[in-house]
Amino acid sequence: MYKKNIKYILSILQCFFISAYCLQAHADVLARSILSASDSLSLHEKHGYSTAGILYDLYSGLVALNSKGEIEPEIAQEWSVSNDGLSWTFKLREDALWSDSVPVTAWDFVYTYRNLPASHYRKTSLTSLYQLIKNGSALVQGLIADKNLLDVYAIDKYTLQINLEKPVADFLYHLTHIEAMPLPEHAYAMYGPDFGRDGEIINNGPYILGKSFKQTEFVLQKNPKYFGKTNIKFDKVRVIVEDDQNKLLKMFQAGKLDIVEGFDPRQKKWLKKYRPEIVFEMPANGLIFLIANTKSKKLEDIRVRTAMSYALDTKIIANRIYKSKDPGHCFLPEHLDNKECRQTQFSENAINSRIEKAKHLMIEAGFANKKLKVLLHVDDYPGNSYAATAIINMWKRINIDTVIVTQGVQSGSSDISLKNWVSDGNSPDHFIMDFFEMMSQKADHPELRSYIDQVTEHDLHKNLQLFNQLEEILAVQHYIVPVSSLQWRYLIRVDIAGFNKPVNGTYPSRWLERKKSKPIDDAEISPVVLENINQKRLKYSAVSGQDYQRH
Repeated sequence: MYKKNIKYILSILQCFFISAYCLQAHADVLARSILSASDSLSLHEKHGYSTAGILYDLYSGLVALNSKGEIEPEIAQEWSVSNDGLSWTFKLREDALWSDSVPVTAWDFVYTYRNLPASHYRKTSLTSLYQLIKNGSALVQGLIADKNLLDVYAIDKYTLQINLEKPVADFLYHLTHIEAMPLPEHAYAMYGPDFGRDGEIINNGPYILGKSFKQTEFVLQKNPKYFGKTNIKFDKVRVIVEDDQNKLLKMFQAGKLDIVEGFDPRQKKWLKKYRPEIVFEMPANGLIFLIANTKSKKLEDIRVRTAMSYALDTKIIANRIYKSKDPGHCFLPEHLDNKECRQTQFSENAINSRIEKAKHLMIEAGFANKKLKVLLHVDDYPGNSYAATAIINMWKRINIDTVIVTQGVQSGSSDISLKNWVSDGNSPDHFIMDFFEMMSQKADHPELRSYIDQVTEHDLHKNLQLFNQLEEILAVQHYIVPVSSLQWRYLIRVDIAGFNKPVNGTYPSRWLERKKSKPIDDAEISPVVLENINQKRLKYSAVSGQDYQRH
């Protein structure tokens, strides 16, 4: 009897300590998912917003956007600007350290900005920080070769001066971007191109890189050298790389994830009905669109491109698949400041009338008795695969067979791509320069380039007039077809606090914390929801273009 009592007491104590340990581990570890990840964590390579989410946790710049999207001091504790708006002086904090205990200095910023490869930046993108700095544009265009002429200087160890080509009202906002964050001169010079690969990384942000399993998982640990470490609530962040929406939903349901980045928009109705408290949505300054390969011989006939545009019922795709109210009739996103939406020329015509016009155009182009085969690339974004199914069925009605391929327009391996794009800023000139640059090259479209080259100042009113003319050209050429507006969509456990507004397309872990309250079983999602979602998926994947209209 005595032994039984001892065993009973020990078992209770064991359960207590295990529970306490698990609760503590759960409280200190944030588990979140991202849709994709780059091979490298180097700051200045091309990254999607998913990988950017990791970089914002690993690095700190001069200033940062807080959880409300407001600019606040980071490495720079104070700054001033000259009366003409051309010269910015930043006083750096002296307690900022790299993860190897070396101080972060003004020289690191100078080294970083002057040693960025000019080829990294698009030659017409005036929204790049590099091009805002005096002599930056000339370096990019190859007009000057000496990178030391880039007008950024270290006045002393902790004082940085940046001189601009012309006044830029939102210059501080540009400094919150990844490209504005510093690299450690002492480490980058040693590792060279391998910096950021295979764990070879020294950083200055709230977290450091722990274990990394490429393309599957990243583990971030609180940086003991970070000056603001007392404000970081999670000791560890597990970042799971996964784009399978069903798998993510099941992981969330099982309590293995606190935050899911993106979810299949067709799940929205069910999630909002059964668990509205875990659904986070807000408009994004972005667009889902089709972009043609300007060098594709199959699409060089404007009648073919026009027919493909006419045959698309973007209202059905936007409303039924992406669950967006905006059917993508505009080239500018729905929520940009001072937007002047210029609708595409066929947006107001009835779909049946457009289809008939599309059929006639295909006949005129020589496809009366033969089919046109096009290769379609689809970006990884929730809902894109189902939208592609709808697009394929809609094009079948005008004698076009579509095959999905894995490589995009940029590689030249596809004729057309279904892409999503998010603006770095909240004004049309931020978005539209990058948007047009995706498809315009000087040799291909001199009429577009002539307008782009006129955009030489950050004068929104003046630039909008140019952009309206650009939109008219693009609408007639049918190289880009707007499909739907974008929404930020997350699943978030109700005990996670601090999630307010995505920062530059992502959301840093540094602002998040777990509420100090009794556990809430917020990860449970009714099996009925999952079953209904699966049934809905089967229906969407099987229907034809006409069926989309009926459903």
